[in-house]
Amino acid sequence: MEDNTRLSFTSFFLSVMNYEHEIFLLLREAGVKGMPVRRIALNVFNMKNTLFAPLSLDTIYDEVATWLRTVSQQSGSPIIRASRRGYYRLNPSSPQVQQMMIEFHSSEEDDWML
Repeated sequence: MEDNTRLSFTSFFLSVMNYEHEIFLLLREAGVKGMPVRRIALNVFNMKNTLFAPLSLDTIYDEVATWLRTVSQQSGSPIIRASRRGYYRLNPSSPQVQQMMIEFHSSEEDDWML
Protein backbone atom coordinates (compact mmCIF):
# COMPACT_ATOMS: atom_id res chain seq x y z
CA MET A 1 0.00 0.00 0.00
CA GLU A 2 2.82 2.39 0.86
CA ASP A 3 4.49 1.76 -2.53
CA ASN A 4 1.29 2.74 -4.36
CA THR A 5 1.08 5.98 -2.38
CA ARG A 6 4.72 6.75 -3.15
CA LEU A 7 4.16 6.05 -6.86
CA SER A 8 1.07 8.26 -7.07
CA PHE A 9 2.83 11.05 -5.15
CA THR A 10 5.87 10.80 -7.45
CA SER A 11 3.77 10.72 -10.61
CA PHE A 12 1.81 13.72 -9.34
CA PHE A 13 4.93 15.84 -8.90
CA LEU A 14 6.36 14.68 -12.21
CA SER A 15 3.20 15.81 -13.99
CA VAL A 16 3.24 19.20 -12.26
CA MET A 17 6.93 19.65 -13.03
CA ASN A 18 5.82 19.73 -16.67
CA TYR A 19 4.04 22.98 -15.75
CA GLU A 20 6.87 24.47 -13.67
CA HIS A 21 8.36 26.49 -16.53
CA GLU A 22 4.96 27.99 -17.41
CA ILE A 23 4.26 28.84 -13.77
CA PHE A 24 7.60 30.66 -13.46
CA LEU A 25 6.91 32.61 -16.68
CA LEU A 26 3.47 33.63 -15.47
CA LEU A 27 4.69 34.70 -12.04
CA ARG A 28 7.55 36.66 -13.58
CA GLU A 29 5.05 38.58 -15.70
CA ALA A 30 2.74 39.10 -12.68
CA GLY A 31 5.42 40.98 -10.78
CA VAL A 32 5.28 41.98 -7.12
CA LYS A 33 1.50 41.70 -6.74
CA GLY A 34 1.54 38.07 -7.80
CA MET A 35 -1.25 36.10 -9.42
CA PRO A 36 -4.18 34.06 -8.07
CA VAL A 37 -4.04 30.28 -8.32
CA ARG A 38 -7.15 30.13 -10.53
CA ARG A 39 -5.58 32.45 -13.10
CA ILE A 40 -2.27 30.56 -13.03
CA ALA A 41 -4.12 27.28 -13.60
CA LEU A 42 -6.20 28.76 -16.42
CA ASN A 43 -3.10 30.09 -18.17
CA VAL A 44 -1.27 26.78 -17.77
CA PHE A 45 -4.36 25.03 -19.15
CA ASN A 46 -4.35 27.32 -22.19
CA MET A 47 -0.61 26.84 -22.73
CA LYS A 48 -0.64 23.04 -22.43
CA ASN A 49 -4.03 21.92 -23.72
CA THR A 50 -4.02 20.57 -27.28
CA LEU A 51 -6.47 18.88 -29.58
CA PHE A 52 -4.56 15.59 -29.40
CA ALA A 53 -3.86 15.65 -25.67
CA PRO A 54 -6.88 17.28 -24.01
CA LEU A 55 -6.51 18.20 -20.35
CA SER A 56 -9.05 18.90 -17.62
CA LEU A 57 -9.01 22.40 -16.11
CA ASP A 58 -10.06 20.99 -12.74
CA THR A 59 -7.17 18.51 -12.75
CA ILE A 60 -4.66 21.18 -13.69
CA TYR A 61 -6.07 23.51 -11.02
CA ASP A 62 -5.72 20.84 -8.33
CA GLU A 63 -2.18 19.96 -9.40
CA VAL A 64 -1.02 23.59 -9.67
CA ALA A 65 -2.64 24.61 -6.36
CA THR A 66 -1.10 21.69 -4.48
CA TRP A 67 2.31 22.25 -6.05
CA LEU A 68 2.28 26.00 -5.27
CA ARG A 69 1.20 25.37 -1.68
CA THR A 70 3.91 22.73 -1.17
CA VAL A 71 6.73 24.66 -2.82
CA SER A 72 5.89 27.96 -1.13
CA GLN A 73 6.17 26.35 2.32
CA GLN A 74 9.78 25.29 1.79
CA SER A 75 12.48 27.58 3.14
CA GLY A 76 14.36 29.45 0.41
CA SER A 77 11.62 28.64 -2.08
CA PRO A 78 11.57 30.53 -5.39
CA ILE A 79 7.80 30.98 -4.95
CA ILE A 80 6.12 32.59 -1.95
CA ARG A 81 2.61 33.59 -0.99
CA ALA A 82 1.70 37.16 -1.86
CA SER A 83 -0.09 39.53 0.49
CA ARG A 84 -3.55 38.57 -0.79
CA ARG A 85 -5.12 35.20 0.00
CA GLY A 86 -4.68 32.68 -2.81
CA TYR A 87 -2.02 34.75 -4.60
CA TYR A 88 1.53 33.63 -5.25
CA ARG A 89 4.59 35.48 -6.51
CA LEU A 90 8.29 34.95 -7.13
CA ASN A 91 10.60 35.31 -4.15
CA PRO A 92 13.10 38.05 -5.10
CA SER A 93 15.59 36.88 -2.45
CA SER A 94 15.77 33.35 -3.90
CA PRO A 95 19.02 32.65 -5.80
CA GLN A 96 17.08 30.65 -8.39
CA VAL A 97 14.81 33.64 -9.14
CA GLN A 98 17.75 36.05 -9.23
CA GLN A 99 19.51 33.82 -11.78
CA MET A 100 16.32 33.53 -13.82
CA MET A 101 15.98 37.34 -13.90
CA ILE A 102 19.60 37.74 -15.03
CA GLU A 103 19.06 35.22 -17.82
CA PHE A 104 15.81 36.92 -18.81
CA HIS A 105 17.38 40.38 -18.96
CA SER A 106 20.35 39.14 -20.97
CA SER A 107 18.06 37.40 -23.48
CA GLU A 108 16.03 40.61 -23.80
CA GLU A 109 19.21 42.54 -24.61
CA ASP A 110 20.23 39.91 -27.17
CA ASP A 111 16.81 40.13 -28.84
CA TRP A 112 17.00 43.92 -28.92
CA MET A 113 20.35 43.84 -30.73
CA LEU A 114 18.99 41.63 -33.52
